[in-house]
Amino acid sequence: MNLMDLELGEHAVIKDMSRMNKWLQQRLIQMGIRNNSKIYVKNRLPFGGPCMLDCEGQCLSIRNKDARCLEVERLSCK
Repeated sequence: MNLMDLELGEHAVIKDMSRMNKWLQQRLIQMGIRNNSKIYVKNRLPFGGPCMLDCEGQCLSIRNKDARCLEVERLSCK
């Protein structure tokens, strides 16, 4: 499953970043976002705009085409 498959408000864990652009992958790693990081989908902007995420306290936006390359695993709600 990729990041775009998640609904607003869902939590997930990043499982694979290897399909992403190497430059973007390196930037995310520099910000502390890597495999096994927990993410939360905060918002999706209209008209194909970016996806807004919260990852371990950091708020960031990622383009939809890059979000499709980010493999995640949905966390179950308890």
